[in-house]
Amino acid sequence: MKTLLISLCFLGVALAQESAVIIGGGPAGLSAAIWAARFNLKPLVIEGAQDETFPSFLVENYPGFPDGIDRDHFIALLKTQAKKQGARFQQGWVTVLEKTDDFQINLSDGSKIFSKAVIIATGRRKIRLGLEKEVEFLGKGIGICPLCEGPLYQGEIVAVTGDGEEAKREACLLSEWAKQVIVFGTISGPFPENVIVYPEKEVIELVGDELEGLTHLVIQDKHTLMRDVFETHGLFIAKGWTPNTAFLHGLLQQDEMGYILTKGLSSQTSLKGAFSAGDVSTKENHQLVLAVASGCRAALDIKEYLNHEKDPSIPIVDNLLERESYSSYGSQL
Repeated sequence: MKTLLISLCFLGVALAQESAVIIGGGPAGLSAAIWAARFNLKPLVIEGAQDETFPSFLVENYPGFPDGIDRDHFIALLKTQAKKQGARFQQGWVTVLEKTDDFQINLSDGSKIFSKAVIIATGRRKIRLGLEKEVEFLGKGIGICPLCEGPLYQGEIVAVTGDGEEAKREACLLSEWAKQVIVFGTISGPFPENVIVYPEKEVIELVGDELEGLTHLVIQDKHTLMRDVFETHGLFIAKGWTPNTAFLHGLLQQDEMGYILTKGLSSQTSLKGAFSAGDVSTKENHQLVLAVASGCRAALDIKEYLNHEKDPSIPIVDNLLERESYSSYGSQL
């Protein structure tokens, strides 16, 4: 690898050599950046298209903000804090992550970054319906997180579209606040009395305007194709999520859904020097406070790893890394 780097430098190709690169600029990645910078690792954060884009909303359940805080403002504060601690940032879309002696991070513009270790914090994205105005109504009637947004629908009638356990879980959560929850899809009981299920009907159109957001749905019977209108200001799409891991191309162990597997309660993946933080390695309990905690965990782990690589006589003191089993719940504490 050293010979390759020297040869490329003579050819005039600019290569960046880093100790710690964080892929992903969401809460988990920014938390990892803050902690890694405080450990004097001079982390480079790559912000790009791996990060899911949601409309901003008021976060009311993060500790320390009794009046809530706008999500985008919260992320901006994390980034400011990370920069103040010494973290650096680069815009880019990671297309492939490779590993030889060091990690090679290939970006869509053709540039490459080499690093001794990486933290993958690329998050996940919601599987959408693919209907017109779906993106337009995100945060304006189209809900993402029942636990976060459910209280906004206190005493109202809301809808859930989807099947199986995810749809049931979202409907049950929303039933704690909503007057009535209508599920367009198939879920098995038992469920609360205010949850009504229509397995033969599906949402085919979203209707509303820029001022009011979502105002009603067009529903179609799957067999008769008869259509009806359902008035609501809230629709939660329970079609599942997909972790942003396409750029890994099987480089490290993932579960059947693509979530990164981590070792025990640590952030260590199956590949030496690669760590994971946030929603990209966790199928359940996707909360902001847990994402931030997992970023801290990953920074602690990468610090121990780099210290040990520099001087093998320095032990990896965190015995969480000694766990043998791998789990897709490993990054959360």
